[in-house]
Amino acid sequence: MIKSKKSGFGQALVAVLIATALLLTTDLVRPSQSSVEAQAAPATASAKSLGQLKKRKFYKGCKKSGKFREYQFGWNANAKMTGRCLTSRVKGVRLISSYNGHHPSASRAFDVMVNLQGSCTAGRKAGNKLAWYLMKNARKHNIYYIVWRNGYWNANSKPTSPRNFRQQGGGSCTSKHYDHIHVAFR
Repeated sequence: MIKSKKSGFGQALVAVLIATALLLTTDLVRPSQSSVEAQAAPATASAKSLGQLKKRKFYKGCKKSGKFREYQFGWNANAKMTGRCLTSRVKGVRLISSYNGHHPSASRAFDVMVNLQGSCTAGRKAGNKLAWYLMKNARKHNIYYIVWRNGYWNANSKPTSPRNFRQQGGGSCTSKHYDHIHVAFR
C-alpha cells in the first residue's frame, strides 16, 4: 500500500475508480446484441452510407479510435464519422459512448467525455474546443443539438459561446454536463 503525505492519494483513487466504472459499464450494462439490433435497425449505418461520407473531402483524416467504440450501439453514419473526427481532430476526448434510453436514441446520440473524474472544472478547455468544433460543423455532421456545461444549443442557432447556451436544471457535474458533451444527431 502506498502511503501519502497529504498528496491527494484518496482523490486520485476515487478518480481511478470512477473512470474504471465508466469504462466497465459500457460493456457490462450492454443488452443482448439482438435487442440492440432491434432498437437500432432503422438508424444503423450501412456500409454504403458510411462509405459515401468517408469519400467527402471534409472527412479526410477522420480515423477509427479506441476511444470510440463505433460498432457498439449501431450508430448511424453521421454519428460514426463525427466520433472519428472528434477523436482525430480535437485533443482532450477521453471516451465516446452512449446507453439505451439516451435521447433521441442510443444510435443517434453519444456523450463525449472530457474528464473521467466527475469534476465540474477538469476538461473545460477541451470541452469548449469540442463544443465550438461541433457548432461550426453541425450541418456537415447532421447534428440536432448539443448539451455542454448545463446549457443547450440547437443546430438551428448560430454558433455561440457555451456561456450563452440555454441553461438547464440542476444536479451533479455529470447530469449538468460539466464533464461531457451530449451530442444528438438528426
